Amino acid sequence: MKNISIRIDDAAIDKRTAIVAREFTDCTFLFAKVVGLELIATLKSAVGELDKVRRIVKVVGFVNCTDDYTQQPEVVNGCSNLLGEVFGERGVHARSAVGTNSLPRGIPVEIELIAEVDP
Repeated sequence: MKNISIRIDDAAIDKRTAIVAREFTDCTFLFAKVVGLELIATLKSAVGELDKVRRIVKVVGFVNCTDDYTQQPEVVNGCSNLLGEVFGERGVHARSAVGTNSLPRGIPVEIELIAEVDP
């Protein structure tokens, strides 16, 4: 697995609402990448070794945003691109990227992952 470092500029997300504004897509892309790292860690914890992952089947990403925001796919790319970097062809997946006006505890991005794994 590659070493990946991520720097997030905290000022890019409104701390009171965590709603993604158009000018903050790049920063929120990094949040999605962090969520991807957390998903990979959870997957490794569940199956033991990442070599047991046959493929990433699907990713569903929710972006906390305003009604006129249309760059949800660019945000969720943070996670999708990371899965491709880590798993190669096994990381190619179906995906949905959805905007919502609220997420639990004001988080900017929530992502669900479905993986096929060996026993």
